[in-house]
Amino acid sequence: MSDHYHDPADMRFIKEMGKLAPTEFNAWLGLDKIVGRDDGAIPRKYRELIALLSPAPRNARIALKPTLKR
Repeated sequence: MSDHYHDPADMRFIKEMGKLAPTEFNAWLGLDKIVGRDDGAIPRKYRELIALLSPAPRNARIALKPTLKR
């Protein structure tokens, strides 16, 4: 097993991913263009953190819902 979550060589599959799941691929590409740019008032590092953490409260609420009903 590798010591990172993806293999840089996986980029060779990018065209295939775009063909197999065009809607999802275009959504990911749009997010990557927003988060990955180096200009703007919010530094890139913070945009990346916001993109990673913004779904967390929603997902935690969904995950905890069965526990909270007890």
